[in-house]
Amino acid sequence: MKKFVVLGIAAAVIGWGAWPYYTVHSIGAAVRERDVVALERLVDWNGLRAGFRDDLKAVMAATISRKGASASGGEAALGMGIAALLGPAIIDRAVDAYVTPQGLSRLIEDGRAPSGKGAAAGSGGTSGKGLDWSRVKYAFFTGPTDFRLDVAGDKPGEGITMTMRWDGGWKLNRVFLPVDQITGAMR
Repeated sequence: MKKFVVLGIAAAVIGWGAWPYYTVHSIGAAVRERDVVALERLVDWNGLRAGFRDDLKAVMAATISRKGASASGGEAALGMGIAALLGPAIIDRAVDAYVTPQGLSRLIEDGRAPSGKGAAAGSGGTSGKGLDWSRVKYAFFTGPTDFRLDVAGDKPGEGITMTMRWDGGWKLNRVFLPVDQITGAMR
């Protein structure tokens, strides 16, 4: 009897440990297959949208601040003021429109988002399935109900960090954009 209890506990621990990895694989497959129903189930879209809004607004604020400091004249100040007023609303609308399962599917169809090739959505290298695990720098629990995945980009210093949280099932709840890279590209 004691042996069965120990085996049951061991199986539960192994299952709990493997579940987020399986979820990462499932998200990659859902993106590749444009499976809107699976994406609805596997992603906390409200959390994802809030994170993207925060990252993009931070980039916008840094860009406006940098360009405002170097700008001279009333026209430049007026332009920066308008950008500061309208930028957050534009970001909110764009994020609301595109950071949905349907929006992601449209971006893939238009060729403007990963379609299963590359680090994050990953074609799985030669296997053609899920994430390219050779690019994963870190994938482990940060708490009993939190999981973190760091994926390297094509160049050193590039990449993204994704977090998942247990909410009756593992769900992707945040993708941290490489803010330094985005800000650098806007210069």
